[in-house]
Amino acid sequence: MGTMFLTSTLPLFFEMACEAAYPVPEGTTNLVMTFGCNVGGVIFLAIQMIPNIGTKWATWCMMGCIVSCIPVLAFLKERYNRLEVDEITTDSLQSDI
Repeated sequence: MGTMFLTSTLPLFFEMACEAAYPVPEGTTNLVMTFGCNVGGVIFLAIQMIPNIGTKWATWCMMGCIVSCIPVLAFLKERYNRLEVDEITTDSLQSDI
C-alpha cells in the first residue's frame, strides 16, 4: 500500500516541480527530478546489501520519506506562472481578432 501511494503521487510532484521552476524548461526540471529519484533508489538498494541489516528499516525509511514531505508541501506557495503566461498569450490573441 505504501508503495502504491508513493508512486501514484510522482506525476503530481513532477508537475508541481515544473510549475515551481517555471522559467526553467520542463525537460531540465524533469531531468533533475528523475536523477534525484534514481540516486535515492540506488542508495535504498545499496543499503540492502549490508549483511544482517534485515528489512524492518525499509518500512521506517518509507514512512520517514512520506512524513518528511508533508512540511515541505505545507509551506510551498502555489504559483501558476505557466498558466499566467498562457492566459496573457490567449488574451492578446483574442484582442487582436
